[in-house]
Amino acid sequence: MAGLRRRLWARGLGVALLTVMVAAWAVATERGAQSASPAPATASAAPAGTSAAVPPSVSTIGVLSPAGELQAHSCTAAVVTSSSGEVIVTAAHCVAGTGAGLVFAPGYQAGTAPYGTWVVQHAYVSAGWLDNQNPEDDVAFLTVSAAAANPSAATVQAVVGGYSLASAPGADDQVRVSGYVAGDDVAVSCTADVYLTGAYPSFDCAGFAGGTSGGPWITNGATGTPVLAAVIGGLHQGGCSPDTSYSAPFTAATAAILARAAQDQAADILPSPNSDGC
Repeated sequence: MAGLRRRLWARGLGVALLTVMVAAWAVATERGAQSASPAPATASAAPAGTSAAVPPSVSTIGVLSPAGELQAHSCTAAVVTSSSGEVIVTAAHCVAGTGAGLVFAPGYQAGTAPYGTWVVQHAYVSAGWLDNQNPEDDVAFLTVSAAAANPSAATVQAVVGGYSLASAPGADDQVRVSGYVAGDDVAVSCTADVYLTGAYPSFDCAGFAGGTSGGPWITNGATGTPVLAAVIGGLHQGGCSPDTSYSAPFTAATAAILARAAQDQAADILPSPNSDGC
């Protein structure tokens, strides 16, 4: 907790994020973005990507926030295609306990939720995360339901669409990654080439600081349709520097967790995350 507080204040995020930090769920929301620790020696060199603001049309990506406090967001999430239409994906270290009560606002812009808000109901992760918070399992699928303020009871997928789940990107694949830095009103986005740091897909691009955990990595599928290949997380909970980011590698087991969530099976109770190791 002390390390988290230092990182928040070091980035000048102020009282609003301190409020988030002391909330029960917020222990899980920050990646280790401020530490000066370098990337592990196993990382190979890769050209840095190009950052830009995400256009408002990217409606499938949004923020995770405590109820009633959209501007106090501390993680990013995206809608994933499922049979229920009610599943979003983020990093497992962004959630503690059941996750119930967190609010997802797709297409969040400047303090507003143009596509409405959805309330988290349940969380689903791997046994590896539940047992020992294995960073290779740092991905969570959350089920959501329409908030009372929404104009209809439509599923989030019906309103904004969703990304189909794909296998982890390989070395030299190109991805577009988006995420909301804690305290910022507009997401940052980057197109970059992937390289591997051990088992972890990695990319280099400036600006992916605390709050971007859970940000989706989008690549083109076999038909050219955008698919979800990763989310910021994994090694060091996404990275020790805002210039280098990681993901847990998606596998067949990842798809099995999504299936559990879509079928509304028995949900998981997540531990508070360990130190990010930065």
